[in-house]
Order: sequence, then C-alpha cells, then structure tokens
Amino acid sequence: MRAFSFLFLSLILFTASLYGEDQSWKPITPADLSAGPSVDKSADAEVLFWDIRIEQSEKRTTLSHYVRIKIFTEHGVETQGRVDLEYAGRYSFKDISARTIQTDGSIVDLKPNAIFERTIAKSKKYKVQAKSFPLPSVKPGVLIEYRWTEVEDIERFSIPLLLQRDIPVQLVQYSIKPLSGVSWPLKVVGFNLHPDPATSDQRGNFSGSVKNIPAFHEEPIMPPESAVRAWLLIYYYYPGYWSDLGTDLYESVKSRMKVTDEIRREATRIVANASNDEERIRRIYEFCRTEIRRFDDDDETQDAQQRLADQAKENKTRGHSETQGRHRQGYRFSFCGTGNCRGF
Repeated sequence: MRAFSFLFLSLILFTASLYGEDQSWKPITPADLSAGPSVDKSADAEVLFWDIRIEQSEKRTTLSHYVRIKIFTEHGVETQGRVDLEYAGRYSFKDISARTIQTDGSIVDLKPNAIFERTIAKSKKYKVQAKSFPLPSVKPGVLIEYRWTEVEDIERFSIPLLLQRDIPVQLVQYSIKPLSGVSWPLKVVGFNLHPDPATSDQRGNFSGSVKNIPAFHEEPIMPPESAVRAWLLIYYYYPGYWSDLGTDLYESVKSRMKVTDEIRREATRIVANASNDEERIRRIYEFCRTEIRRFDDDDETQDAQQRLADQAKENKTRGHSETQGRHRQGYRFSFCGTGNCRGF
C-alpha cells in the first residue's frame, strides 16, 4: 500500500511538471476572464491585482512582485505586450516568469530564453539597465501576468513604492517582514493616494492595500513625479529624525539661497515686459532649465567640470562646491522598488 501511494504521488508530480503547472500562480477565475474596465471605462488595459511582498535583513532588501493585467484593446497590446523591468546600482532581478491566459482559459508560458537584458541609459558613473521580455500570444481579451523578485544589497530604513502605472490599477496588496532587532515602529504614508489602514499580525509583519489607482499621464512642464504621482513610503519611525534631517539639509543650502543684488537684477531682466505672473514664472523656469547646469554632472568631461568649477569659485552665485553637490545627492530616494528606477 505504501509503495502504491508513493507511485501515485510520483505520477502526479511527473504529470504536473510535464504540463508546466505551477502552484505558485494564482487561480484564474471566470470573473478575471470576463472582466471589463473598472477604474477607467476607457482604459486599454487594467491591472487586476498587484501583490508586493517585502522582506528585510541587515544586508538585503527583497521585493517580490506579482502582477495580473487584463488587455482590452489593440493599443493595450502595444503598450503592455512587452515588459521592461528597469534597475540600476545595487539592484538586481531574479526569478522572472510570465504567461498569457487566452480567453478560453488556455495558457502560453514565457520561454526563459525570451528574457534579455538591455541598457536604457548610461553615463560615466551611472547606468540604467532593464530585463525585457515580450509576452507570448497577446491580443485583446487575454490576461497577462508576470512575477519577478527585486533585490537590493542594502539595509533600508525607508522603502518608497511607486504604485501608479501608465494603466489603471484595481488593487495593490503589499506586505512587509520588517528588520529584526529594530524597535522603531513601521509607518506607512500615502502620497497622492489614500491607502487602506495597514495592519500588523502577532509576528510584527505589516500588510495593507490600495484600491482604484488611475493611470498616470505625463504632462509638459509638470512638477517632479514624486509630487504628482501616487506612491507609498514605508519607513521606520524614529522620533526627531525627519526634523533633524530637514534642519541639516536647510543648513547645507542656506548660504546658496541668499538673494543677492546680482540675482535681483537678473530676475528683473528675465521677466521684463512679461504680461502676467504665469508668463513671469515661465520665463524664470526656462532660464533655470536652459542656463543653469551642474558642473559635477556625470556627462561632463573632466576638463569641462574643472572649467565650471573654476568659474564657480570666481562667482559663487553660479555654482556650488562638488562636496556640497554630493552631500545633496546623498539624500535621494530611489523608486527602483517597483521595477522602474526613478529618483527625486
């Protein structure tokens, strides 16, 4: 009897591997197959759910993602049929898998050799790469879903999650296994969205959700994405940390914020004959965007950087020291926690 049970179990496992079944994929429901747009009735595609599991240790932060998307139109096929998981620096990706669920419920798996790596942007000191892959047999009406694990070799005390995509999202669910040995409480703050209250279990693990996130659309001359895009900040609350950080940052830039007579004259010249406040602001913005540049920019040659640094020493209103610039850059947040590296 025991031999028969072992043989029966072996046959089941062999059959599952033969047909590519994977119990880690979530069940496909009739409601998913027949789903229509929910957040935006005119959407070309919509995320049905997006699960994010975060696990932290002293040397590593790991984010495991699982996304299921319903395709409605040909334009949805064009925009969602290929996936680019961008990363840079200490980030890396592993355990990538994907599949397409046809309208009749049949499944087409992504072949491992369809995943390739490409460079998105590159400078002397910085490179953004992407793990890219085309979903198989995508057409209107199908479901596509993919998973990946994102690893950053660093201990993080704050984790920004960029949740707003170029298509609407019906549901985001996130959970986090926090650092052990840290007594500071975890906090979750939403920016440009209203998350459901996060809860914790007996082990101290946090979880929460966000529903009905509209698609993000870029606009000309818009504020920084961190000011207009929907995202969550998960962080350890240390009393006084943010006020101390704000004070330090202010002190580091206070001398460069002084309005001198030269700045007043230049501002007067820039806005001369402007008809209204909007035009004045636009002129100042265009001047700052086109006439001011960092002399420690990675894309500048060393000779060009040195010339600009010498100019900055002669005229302190036109630059700042390389040390100060690096200090400021040290406080950048990274949005790589969603497979789409961005910073602010």
